[in-house]
Amino acid sequence: MSKHATVSLLCNLKGEDHKYEEDFKQEVVLQEYHSARADRPRSIRGLISSHIQSKTLNEWRNHTKQMELLVGDLWKRNDLILIDHYEMFQFIPLECDIPIVLHTHNAEHIMWSRFADLDANAFKRAVFKLEASRIKKAEQNACKKSKLIFAAPDDLSALLQGFTKAEKPLTAKTLHLGNEELLNLPKLQFEKAQKALLFFGSLGWQANIDALDWFIQRVWPLVLLREPQAVFYIVGKNPPVQLRKLAKKHGRIVFTGFIEDLDTYFQKCRVFVNPIRFGSGVKVKMLDAMYRGMPAISSDLGTESLALTSGQHFLLANKPEEWVEAICLLLNDPTSWNKLSINSRALASNEYRWEPMLENHLRDIQNCISQPKAQMHAI
Repeated sequence: MSKHATVSLLCNLKGEDHKYEEDFKQEVVLQEYHSARADRPRSIRGLISSHIQSKTLNEWRNHTKQMELLVGDLWKRNDLILIDHYEMFQFIPLECDIPIVLHTHNAEHIMWSRFADLDANAFKRAVFKLEASRIKKAEQNACKKSKLIFAAPDDLSALLQGFTKAEKPLTAKTLHLGNEELLNLPKLQFEKAQKALLFFGSLGWQANIDALDWFIQRVWPLVLLREPQAVFYIVGKNPPVQLRKLAKKHGRIVFTGFIEDLDTYFQKCRVFVNPIRFGSGVKVKMLDAMYRGMPAISSDLGTESLALTSGQHFLLANKPEEWVEAICLLLNDPTSWNKLSINSRALASNEYRWEPMLENHLRDIQNCISQPKAQMHAI
């Protein structure tokens, strides 16, 4: 964007984000940059506070007076506002009269609703369902006030459900892609890898914790009955206690911690597993495996909004026995392994690249501003 427009950035910082601020500012050309600290954790107290303030939990966690003031001061000097995810929409002043573009990572109400469906506790299910309905209302409010929405195809359908034809804003497909530089690395070799499985991702993210909890308890013991020498590598920092206890109980599971260069494990393992059971949006880990040419096994939710065919680009598994059969096939059959490796990498290279997608985004934004393309705009 900064090559085609004057860009100002306002952002919230969480956790250790502040450590990377200076490096970021050196890499990106910005007219203005301002940040605000928003580090409220998810908690029962926070949920209660969010209800009192008539905000969703995520809006409450991201709200600061500082950000409110920053947006109020800056928007008048720009031609368009690009908002990343619905919870930041709360900062847009009522008097704002410039075009707004909403970029969403997912339809978050779907994620909360699916999470609720998995919980055995009736009270928790009710709480999660209520939060899902509050989020849906906030997301749809943001959509109605936006001139253009960027979202993954499946998420667009969920976000605009119930909208009349007159209410529907302009939409454009976007996908949260991964590290396409992995396409430049040499082909993986089946013979050089161990009989090993790989999972990588944030181990503080509840969807990943749930997926690994289920997989280690329901699938991994069955795999070891057939492949007693198999190893499961889990890459990510600070694995929660519940996962470490399960790993110790079932054995042959290695937590690597944070790894700067994943390629060591891409070369070491034969199969990437993505047993995600709730969430929405594009699962970036799936794309990274495809960029690297590592054959993947995934639940149906793990491939949402990606045009993948089971048996051609990955193997689909939802039930434990389906997982075991798929894993044992890819651990032992180089023909099937090579087919998925080649096909998935070719598809990722042809269909899921940053540059073409961002060129389309720029065109859509220019059309949204409705000014000649040669003119520089402030975003």
